[in-house]
Amino acid sequence: VKVKKGFLGSGVVRSVGVSLKHIFERKITVQYPDEAPAVGYRFRGRHIFHQDVCIGCTQCERVCPVIAIKMEEHKDPGTRKVVVDRFAVDLGICYYCGLCDEGCSVIPFDNTFLGPTALTKAYRFIADPRDHAQAHRLRLVGEPKGMWDCVHCYEADEHCPRGIDPTARIIDIREKAVAMGVKSGATNPQVARHYDSFAASVKKTGWLDEGRLALETWGMRRIIGLLPVAWRAFRRGKLPIPYRHPKRPGAERIRRIFEKAERRPS
Repeated sequence: VKVKKGFLGSGVVRSVGVSLKHIFERKITVQYPDEAPAVGYRFRGRHIFHQDVCIGCTQCERVCPVIAIKMEEHKDPGTRKVVVDRFAVDLGICYYCGLCDEGCSVIPFDNTFLGPTALTKAYRFIADPRDHAQAHRLRLVGEPKGMWDCVHCYEADEHCPRGIDPTARIIDIREKAVAMGVKSGATNPQVARHYDSFAASVKKTGWLDEGRLALETWGMRRIIGLLPVAWRAFRRGKLPIPYRHPKRPGAERIRRIFEKAERRPS
């Protein structure tokens, strides 16, 4: 209904025209809560727990990125089945207050470090089994100033008012990266070399060969730049000789631990 502007009562006429236009259309308003809305299968607004279906595997508790799900269970001695005694969800456990960044001991010295808040948020996606871009995300947070720059001082855990333990979440991201073979970003391959050299050294001799670690992490080009430091260490009798590290007592047991861990499926 078109009405000339300024006409007396034009607003009322336009309102009636809009009502007449929609009065015979299909209703889309849901009279909630008297009527239940139809939601999609992937709707995340509510957690549903079926006591008779749950097998008590606690996968939902372990995969929850903010540790909002708490479960308690016991094994029935008669049926030998796991029975869930308690299933609770705290949907508002993390609100990204940033207090963990306040406690971080790296940010005051390098404000380009991603920090615990951002890395905890990244954990939410990386730990989600429905996510198909985990390797890509791990490479992003594995770049310089990312997860490998955390010194795990646990100050962020002390500052978190919700008990989310951001430092533990950063360590979880690191373990996920190692398990998936994404040990560094695209611009810092020395991180992956450092990890591989560290593990190979301890597996072989039972403790760390520092000379080998430095050489394999940085390569000869960087080592040449450290010759003045090496000379001072040599004068004080503290220069480690690469690949001449003696085995410590119990090295064979340590090697078997590595082999067992390597056989374990990731």
